[in-house]
Amino acid sequence: MKKLSLQNRIAFNVIISTAFLIMVLCAVILITFKIHSDKLSAGTEITIEDVKYLFTILLRVCTVGCFFVFFFLFALSRRIARNSTKPIRDIINTANSITHNNLNARIPLPTRRDELYELSETINKLLDRIEYAVEREKSFTSYASHEFRTPLAVLKGTMEVLLRKPRSDEEYKEKIKACAKEVDKMNEMVEQLLILTRYEEGKSSLNYNHCFIEDLINDSVCIFSDAILNKKLEVTTTIQPKRIKLGNYILL
Repeated sequence: MKKLSLQNRIAFNVIISTAFLIMVLCAVILITFKIHSDKLSAGTEITIEDVKYLFTILLRVCTVGCFFVFFFLFALSRRIARNSTKPIRDIINTANSITHNNLNARIPLPTRRDELYELSETINKLLDRIEYAVEREKSFTSYASHEFRTPLAVLKGTMEVLLRKPRSDEEYKEKIKACAKEVDKMNEMVEQLLILTRYEEGKSSLNYNHCFIEDLINDSVCIFSDAILNKKLEVTTTIQPKRIKLGNYILL
């Protein structure tokens, strides 16, 4: 029974129940005829009254027998239905317990590898994909917030310095260039986010071109040039000249 599918188990139980009912009715009829067979074996003449009496006894016995049989089958069917629908109740309870803060809940798999097992396994895989998508969105939001916080802080600091006291034209030009540089960084990050969003939605594909590793490192150093100067760091590289790799320059 444990290896049968849910559909086969239900069909098997219906067949067994029907066969049991027929066997009980046949046994009742045979016992009743056996009790009244003495009159037949003795050669006694059977009257209409005897036939009526026999059918009355059969009707009473079958009525009482069917009552007990149906009661037994009802109790057996309830037990079978309860065991068969337990995985469904587990699915409902697990689905009700899942919230945005509890995405790691999973449906316990039934012991039988039947249709309900496949349904539970499929829903668990769906929950895995949903949890992965939500966690990736959280990581993406955290990363984007962190990346935008730095240039915004630089812009705010620069503006506050400019407002403290009057500056010379050269100083204003220098600070404005620094602000424009941070704005360019933010535009580049927005472009990267848009590319990733379109790629995940399937609206575009990533274009891979030949990129010089030396140029990528130099651009990265330029991005953090202010921090490097403030901390008096020295950056040295040992990259082979004209070393080429395939990649997307904007995302790199």
